[in-house]
Amino acid sequence: LGDAVRALGWYRQFSEIVSVFAIINIESLCEPL
Repeated sequence: LGDAVRALGWYRQFSEIVSVFAIINIESLCEPL
């Protein structure tokens, strides 16, 4: 059970990092427009 909780926490951190990275990319793409 501990491993599953740790994996879920890692997945949540990973998805947050991906979301922030995507937002930064979208903002930088929107700047020229």
